[in-house]
Amino acid sequence: MQGPGLTLDDVLAATEWVVPSIEIIDARVTEPRRIFDTVADNGAAAGLILGAQRFRPEEIDWRWAGALFRRNGEIEETGIAAGVMDHPANAVAWLGNKLSTYGGGLAAGHMVLSRSFTRPVWADPGDRLEADFGPLGTVTLTFGVPVCQLLGGKQRDVVPTFASFLATSIEQSLADTKTLADCVRIYPDGFDDSSIFDPRASLGRTVETLIAIRETFGRDLCLGIDLHHRYSPAEVASFCNMLPPGTLDFLEEPIRSESPEAYTTQRKMTNIPFAVGEEFASKWQAAPFLEQGLTQYMRLDICNIGGFTEAMKIAGWSEHHYVDLLPHNPLAPICTAASVHLSAAVPNFSWLETRQSPVESLGFHDKSLFPVQVELDGPVYRVPDAPGLGVEVDEQAIRASIAQHVECPHLTKPDGSVTNW
Repeated sequence: MQGPGLTLDDVLAATEWVVPSIEIIDARVTEPRRIFDTVADNGAAAGLILGAQRFRPEEIDWRWAGALFRRNGEIEETGIAAGVMDHPANAVAWLGNKLSTYGGGLAAGHMVLSRSFTRPVWADPGDRLEADFGPLGTVTLTFGVPVCQLLGGKQRDVVPTFASFLATSIEQSLADTKTLADCVRIYPDGFDDSSIFDPRASLGRTVETLIAIRETFGRDLCLGIDLHHRYSPAEVASFCNMLPPGTLDFLEEPIRSESPEAYTTQRKMTNIPFAVGEEFASKWQAAPFLEQGLTQYMRLDICNIGGFTEAMKIAGWSEHHYVDLLPHNPLAPICTAASVHLSAAVPNFSWLETRQSPVESLGFHDKSLFPVQVELDGPVYRVPDAPGLGVEVDEQAIRASIAQHVECPHLTKPDGSVTNW
């Protein structure tokens, strides 16, 4: 639909449906605002909450559509749509005609807000806003709720974690396990220095460590290992065959995940549950591992997978196959908080990875940069009730800090060939 000359009737004829809504406006620029501030701030447009009911444009006379706008049960504003240029479709026609002067127009599928017929209502954290459109339905929203509530609500009050350590010796591994709680994960030894890794040499030493941990701490301990896709399928099979039955509760990322066919073969070689998924970037990568039973724990990383939307889809898909989430969480407070909210909101969850335990700290949870963050309480994260993720960022401190390049290790085998990190 393109002007010039668009009329109210043109707009109604081109409209598929009309829906009551609440526009969310927000601004990062304080008063006094100037026109270029508004342009740079995308017109203060922060979001649009749509009602559940849709209506054909010819169903009613839209001039008489009205609403009572309440905040926390009290009427703050009232209005009627005729206040928008005598008919809200006139505002859309004006927009189409204006865009035509710049060579633009309104395309099929565009959703257009035809201006508000009430004044803005200020909202503080915790406020509940309600726009009652009478026979057209009611639109509501609440500000300041934690993310897990937006994902459907909490399934649990605390999120259990597993911590990790490098199995450098049996004695140190036993000491680290004693320090930790119900679920631990080890990294196999086999590093001769910071850049040389010998997969074959690591197998026997790692098996001895795992057996010692299981014998010392019994069956109540959940014990896993992260092979971090450093091994070949044959090496993984040899490793599993060396272990007495019941030693391991999960085997993480034994080989790289690009080939589900290789995992099909690997799955047949051992009955130890697999935990796979930290490299997945979409539900389509996760699909064959769930559909073919190639993983028993879903190791998705919310920062890799595409955020909450994709993660929740995979969580539901996993639940269909009775697969629990065991989320990958190696990064800083934003990743941790997002992972905690995801873990709190899904029913099929086991443990969340943490990298800030008494035996390991990567230094990412810097209080000078993130003064408020989700805190580890013993072996669990308590699900925050604060708005959003429950994290506050000191933007000035981040601007003042010096960014440093970080490179993942480049490993080689003793013969000089390159191997996976």
